[in-house]
Amino acid sequence: MFNINKAKVKLINELQELQRENNSLKAIYENYITELKQVQEALVREQYLMNALMNNLPDYIYFKDTESHFIKINDALAKYFGLSMPGEEIGKTDFDFFTEEHARQAYEDEQTIIQSGKQLIREEKETWINRPDNWVSTIKLPLLDNEGNIVGTFGVSRDITARKRVEELNLANKELEAFSYSVSHDLRAPLRHINGYVDLLLSRFYDTLPDKARHYLDNIADSARQMGTLIDDLLQFSRTGRLELRQTNLDMNVIVQEVIGPIKQENRERNIEWRIASLPNVYGDHAMLRIVWTNLLSNALKFTRTKEKTIIEINVFDENEASVFSVCDNGVGFDMQYAQKLFGVFQRLHSIDEFEGTGIGLANVHRIILRHQGRTWANAEPDKGATFYFSIPKNKEVKSCIN
Repeated sequence: MFNINKAKVKLINELQELQRENNSLKAIYENYITELKQVQEALVREQYLMNALMNNLPDYIYFKDTESHFIKINDALAKYFGLSMPGEEIGKTDFDFFTEEHARQAYEDEQTIIQSGKQLIREEKETWINRPDNWVSTIKLPLLDNEGNIVGTFGVSRDITARKRVEELNLANKELEAFSYSVSHDLRAPLRHINGYVDLLLSRFYDTLPDKARHYLDNIADSARQMGTLIDDLLQFSRTGRLELRQTNLDMNVIVQEVIGPIKQENRERNIEWRIASLPNVYGDHAMLRIVWTNLLSNALKFTRTKEKTIIEINVFDENEASVFSVCDNGVGFDMQYAQKLFGVFQRLHSIDEFEGTGIGLANVHRIILRHQGRTWANAEPDKGATFYFSIPKNKEVKSCIN
C-alpha cells in the first residue's frame, strides 16, 4: 500500500510539473503570437506609411529589377504614364513609354548603377511617345536586398519643366534686351547723321534754298525726330515687361500732381480745366504708375487740343476688391468698334497727320497695369470725348500716408 501511495504522489507531482511546463509553453506561445502580431502590425503600418509617402508626393517614384523592368511605381507616375490598374506597370520598361533613344539611355544608366553601386543625379529632357516632352531632375540609386546585394534600381524624378521654361524665358529676355539696345544704337547713328546733315544744309544754304526745299528738309527732320521717339518708346515698352516690380505704399494724389506739373508748364497757352477727385493710396511701383498717368494724361491733352476749352477729369471708384481710376476728356473720342485695338503695340485710331504719336503709349499702360494684376479699358464716342480706366487691386498693406 505504501508503495502505491508513493507512486501516486510521484505521478501527481509529475503531472503538476507537466502542467507548469505546459502553462509556461502556453505563455511563451502567447507572447510569440503577440509579438508576431505586433511585427505584422508594424509591417502593415510601415507599408501604409511608405505607400502614403509615395502616393502623396508629386514626384515620380519607381522601382526596377536588374533588367530595368518596373516592379512598383507611385500614383503620380502611374497617372503620368496613363495607367489605371494597380500593378499594371509590372514587367513594363521605359521602351513602353518613351522614345527608343531616351529609353536606351535610361537602361544604360541603370546598368551602370547596378555594376558600380553608385547613385546618379542629372537633369534630363524626357522624350515621350506621342506626348509633349518634359524636363525632370532625377536621382537613381541601387536597390538592395536584406543582405546588401544589388537587386535593381529605384529613382525619384521631379518635373522641372516650368522652371526650365522660366530659365529659357529669362535667357530670351536677356538676349532681347541686348538686341534692343544694339538695334537702338544702330538706328540712332543714322538718325544723328540725318539730323546733322539737315542742320548743315539749313545753316549753310538757308538763304539760297527755295521754300519747297526748306519744307522738305523740315519734314525730314520731323521724321527723324519721330523715329527717335519711336525708338525710345519701344525701349521703354521692352523694359516695363522685364523690370522687377518695386511695390510700396503710394499716394496717387502725389503721383498725379508730379505728372500734371510739367504738363501745365508745357500747355500754359491752352484753356484747360482740371477736375481731380481725391485719390486713395495704392500698393504699386511708383515709377511704372507714373508712366501710366503720364501716358493717359498726355493722350487726354493731345486729343483735346482742337477744343476751345479742354476739360480733363480724374476720378476713382471701388469695384469689388480694386480701386478703379479714370481719365475723362472732352476730346475727339473714337468709335467703340475699334476699342479692341487701343492697347496693342502700333495700334492707332487716328492718322499721324491728325495727331502725332507712336502707338505704344497705351500698350505700355496695359502692360504695367497687367503686371499690377489690374485691367484696362475705355469708353468713348466720336467727337464726344473718351474715358480710360485702369484698376489696381486693393492690398492690406495699403495705409494712409497722411501724417
